[in-house]
Amino acid sequence: MKKILLLVMAVCSLSAYSQKKKTTVKTTTKTTTVSSKKSVLAKVGDITAEQTEKKNGVLFYAMAGKDTLFSKSIAKEAGIASDVKITPVSAGAAKLHSISWTQKKSVGDAKSKLENITESHTEIWDATARKRVFENTNSVNNITEIVWLDPNKTASKTVEKIRREGMECTVSPQGEVSLKNKASESKLVYDAAGQKYVAKK
Repeated sequence: MKKILLLVMAVCSLSAYSQKKKTTVKTTTKTTTVSSKKSVLAKVGDITAEQTEKKNGVLFYAMAGKDTLFSKSIAKEAGIASDVKITPVSAGAAKLHSISWTQKKSVGDAKSKLENITESHTEIWDATARKRVFENTNSVNNITEIVWLDPNKTASKTVEKIRREGMECTVSPQGEVSLKNKASESKLVYDAAGQKYVAKK
């Protein structure tokens, strides 16, 4: 009896094993995502300056923790932000941050007139109040121009000159701002009550 029972069980298991397994076909759908390349350019404490690459340039922005202080879309031809610096500034009891960067771009053609322009940007922020209390932009334009010496354009000379716009800005660790150009120089100090920079007396 035991032999018959074992024989029946063996036959059943063999028939079950020999049956074809059902094949399941998994279909997956591809989702294409375009990822933007983000890079941190400078960081001091919880203040960071970052940029994200876009199709035609970059998005340059500063963060205080998870809050955005500012953001600027910069086209490729306008020059991406570089030499980014974040400097803590103590203007009396106020804790401020100076954020500076440069943008370089070229305009024109070396065969006629080429302008290499460097813009320097400085902004001072009260991160706690999420407020910009000062900003300055100045530029230096190095111009190389081919000047023809005769109407038939058989002889030429290269003329180089520098054009400056705005005022150069420096910020001391104590929060004093110095602005100067060839003609003048002025100093500014932070007015905590008005949350702005005013002329130093």
